[in-house]
Amino acid sequence: MHTLSAKHSGKENPFTILLHRLIGLSILKPCKAQAFSLWAKENVAEVQKALDKELAKKTVVPGDCAAKLNAFKSKLFKKEFTEVQEEWAAQAEEDHEEALKEYHEKMEAPVSKKPEDMQRYMLILCCELESKLQRLVQVS
Repeated sequence: MHTLSAKHSGKENPFTILLHRLIGLSILKPCKAQAFSLWAKENVAEVQKALDKELAKKTVVPGDCAAKLNAFKSKLFKKEFTEVQEEWAAQAEEDHEEALKEYHEKMEAPVSKKPEDMQRYMLILCCELESKLQRLVQVS
């Protein structure tokens, strides 16, 4: 008999995807945030002020705004002292470790038998089965 596990199956495996949905986790492990991104969230006023100055000098094509904004935040962050950069890098690492720990705890935890969790499982299963049946009807 095969033992099925969400931990050892491929990401494209439907069983793995279903198990992750049932336990409320993404199929992918949490990603580590970039240090400049965390820094920018805490220093919104400073970043906005510098960005306004930059935009006064030159305009940005609307489709390039997000990419240019991230590049701008990164350049602004690199102008900070090394100690500040290291502090935010450590914070990003700490947050990532915490998120990974929580992810692994949920993966290792036994299935909850609480009524509200069982109700959620049933709802997820119904939605999954409905979408699979709709695809089957479309194909046939």
